Amino acid sequence: MIKTFQDLEPQFLIRVLKNEVTEEEKEVFNKWLESNDEHKEEFGQIALLWEKSAKLPTPLAPDLNLEWNKFQIKLLEEISKENRQKRLINSDFQNQTKSNVSNQPVEKFFSVYFKKYVVITRVAALILISLIAYWFLSKPLPVQNIPEKRETKFYEFITNRGEKATIPLSDGSIVYLNADSKLTYPQFFDSEKRYLKFEGEGYFLIKHESNRPFIVQTGNKFTVVKGTEFNIKFRKNKLSVVVTKGRVILYNQDSSKFVDLVKGQLSFTNGDDFSAPINVDTKLYTAWRMNKLSFVETPLEEVLEEIERVYNVNTICKNKKILSRTLTGYFDSNSLDEILNKISLALDFKFQRKGGKIFIF
Repeated sequence: MIKTFQDLEPQFLIRVLKNEVTEEEKEVFNKWLESNDEHKEEFGQIALLWEKSAKLPTPLAPDLNLEWNKFQIKLLEEISKENRQKRLINSDFQNQTKSNVSNQPVEKFFSVYFKKYVVITRVAALILISLIAYWFLSKPLPVQNIPEKRETKFYEFITNRGEKATIPLSDGSIVYLNADSKLTYPQFFDSEKRYLKFEGEGYFLIKHESNRPFIVQTGNKFTVVKGTEFNIKFRKNKLSVVVTKGRVILYNQDSSKFVDLVKGQLSFTNGDDFSAPINVDTKLYTAWRMNKLSFVETPLEEVLEEIERVYNVNTICKNKKILSRTLTGYFDSNSLDEILNKISLALDFKFQRKGGKIFIF
């Protein structure tokens, strides 16, 4: 059982970053990642370090001590960026520098500031060793070693009915997938933008990068962000976006129109046009993240479709006339029978459940 960040083996983290873990290992890791916001931050630092290491040039002559010291300093800089609001590392480092930095080796600073980053440093060591090993196995060019353009691999992750997943991205961002969703994402993002494609429903927690926007494509529409949190629902060519933190911009590639959304606002489409921003209670649109159901003026037909996705059941409606009735409500219970009882009372119908089938009368 994984309890703390220190319980994770560095080799296992490397396999997670390279997407080489089994489904069972991925499930265990996702449960650990979901259990604590600090876990997400710590793994985001590892993922960011992993991406940056892939961009490092191959050394002309590997000096182990020199390269290790450089790597330690680089890691210190990255961690301090992640925690700049606390200013702990920077202030302590400056105080040490004023007193006697010239007489203290880098290793002294490393041991003081990185006790809580033991696993991170071990992963950093593996990355550094990989870079140096690559130098020894490569044949240097006689004049200059010009790096070849890296070929980006794309991965596709699909959740089935009754299934959810957490996908960490190479830049430290995280995507939470609801049931019956598909995410197509690159192994590494390029230097100018971060781009992926999405279908279904997902919650996006995006790492802030002022000079490299994050772009989500849903059909022929795009959501552009620089660092924020938002929920996207894209089903049957209908898109809705709710912002819970920060700001996003929505636009259509076939039109010059766009919508600017900030925290607490929703925009949706019906065809090619976006609605004007609407102020909403974001809890109603992100209830699935807490394993709850919530609907806002939703036709019964779509309510039943969502129940099928979440609970992996089939619904058969014998009375088609009631499918257009709309429902608004938040359901705290995880019991399907209890939810069906409340919906049937609200929309005035009867139901019968037989195993994995639900009959609506």
